[in-house]
Amino acid sequence: MDETDRKIIFYLLKDGRISQNKLARLLNISSPSINDRFRKLLVGGIIKGFKLFVNPNMYGKYFMYAAFPNLRDTD
Repeated sequence: MDETDRKIIFYLLKDGRISQNKLARLLNISSPSINDRFRKLLVGGIIKGFKLFVNPNMYGKYFMYAAFPNLRDTD
């Protein structure tokens, strides 16, 4: 992984919806080069996937999540 790959990840963390064309313009490299680097980052496991989080309140669905430590002995 070189500096260009690090910049790709930086821009993706900043805006996960950034297009590959815009990334190419920001990094001053060609679109096919971005596509190839993107594929290598995915295949190499550096980028594991993309997620979409939707606010459930937008649909009138309210939820609560509670987590408690496991207090049992697992022997």
